[in-house]
Amino acid sequence: MKNVAVVLLCIFLFKLLFVFGLAFTVNQIALSPGFITGVVYDIDFSKTANDLLQTPEFSPDFDMSQELRDTLIDTLDAIEPVLKENIRIAVRDAYDYALGKANTPDLQAVLSDSFMNSDFVNSLLQKIDLSQIIDQTLAEQLISTRPEDEDLKTAFISAVDKLEPTIKQGVTDASEPIFRYILGETDSIDLKTILRQYIINRAFITDVVNALDLKLIAKDMIGSQLDLTLPLGITLNDNEIDQIIAASEPTIKTSLISAADPIADYLIGNRPSFSITVPWNSSAAKPVVKQAFLRQLPPELAVATTAQIDMAYEIYWASAKSAIPSSFTINSTIFSADFDQSIDDMIQSAQDALVEARDGIDEASVQLDDALNTARPFINLARILYWSLALLILFVIGAVILIRRSFGAARDLGITFATYGVLELIGVLILRFFLGKPAFIQGFINGDIPDSVWDIISPIIQRLTQPLLIFSIVCLIIGIISLVVFIVYPRKPSSSEALQRATPQ
Repeated sequence: MKNVAVVLLCIFLFKLLFVFGLAFTVNQIALSPGFITGVVYDIDFSKTANDLLQTPEFSPDFDMSQELRDTLIDTLDAIEPVLKENIRIAVRDAYDYALGKANTPDLQAVLSDSFMNSDFVNSLLQKIDLSQIIDQTLAEQLISTRPEDEDLKTAFISAVDKLEPTIKQGVTDASEPIFRYILGETDSIDLKTILRQYIINRAFITDVVNALDLKLIAKDMIGSQLDLTLPLGITLNDNEIDQIIAASEPTIKTSLISAADPIADYLIGNRPSFSITVPWNSSAAKPVVKQAFLRQLPPELAVATTAQIDMAYEIYWASAKSAIPSSFTINSTIFSADFDQSIDDMIQSAQDALVEARDGIDEASVQLDDALNTARPFINLARILYWSLALLILFVIGAVILIRRSFGAARDLGITFATYGVLELIGVLILRFFLGKPAFIQGFINGDIPDSVWDIISPIIQRLTQPLLIFSIVCLIIGIISLVVFIVYPRKPSSSEALQRATPQ
């Protein structure tokens, strides 16, 4: 009877191990954040994004040059560790509630703890080369026939490169009120006020002015206000105008900095225009005008001595300097005619997007609450059944040990565990072999599987079967150890056998 009972218990234990293997797999996949975060860390974001951008189904609506594509992929590659770490935090917080470690589900709190905070923005920005991205983006989007627009773009990129730390800090500071609004902590948002306070402020304009090459953006405007045709028909060429602007650059920058607030208000659309009067020091132009005078020397001075030419120039300068204005104006016409409207449209579009994001998060939060509240009782029940199954296995093992004693139980349990471990391990390896081949999966799907999609599917398949693989290996090891114990250590004779051996024949 004992042998029959042990055989039945071992058969029952084998079936329990089979069921528990599946339960262990489900527990490690569905009830553990490690599965999702593991898959996320397995995926190469930059490679997948690059592959997707090259497929017609996922390519953007606008034409994207290879340079811009490479820039975006390089940026994604740089920020990938930050993204993955914050995805891990978000998944962990969601599972905390689902598994009963948190009392209430709160999508806003999850987002605030992971992605929607200034620390994340700061970490992200430290990995990004702003000037490279802006340069490639403007090259794609800026379509203009005005040479000054191209000059302005060049100056802007140069300024961004020099001011990158300042810009990044401003964006980081501005992200706080934006995230507070999106997450429902504040009732309203004024994006213009935020931009004006944290990014396009007086300090920023001052830094921009100091970083800009004024020759690029002021040349045409100043040249149009200077009388390039002086007395005797003498004209200033581009190089000479550049010299005049360079000599006057400190004065120009001082005037621009003093008007930083009106300029900032214009840049965010709070005023329709700006105009700055810059005082002109004509003495700065005197040596430059002399170059033009010598280059276009009047015929009557062709054979004059240097002293005679210098004297003639002094007489000429007395009349020429009156043709040079005492001041000139820099105004909003350095930007394109529709600049202010473009800014208004852009800011309004961004503000509308923030409102939509807030509404979307609110709606998603309600849906998530309902889903988690519905799923939580079933999750708790599943965990109870899981641990009950584990206790039942221990109970059966204990029963076998009580019936067979130690060494007999080692043999029976070893055979049971080793048999299950071998069969399950073979099955898992075969499953992983076939599921790991795109041709096999392709047989169940209509259409081709792009490499980018397979790069996502492959790590998921590996992780889906990993818990069962580990469990089967553990069972096999337990079975082998039990059999080794049974074989190596001799069985201790029972009391009746010992008595028979002790009794003389």
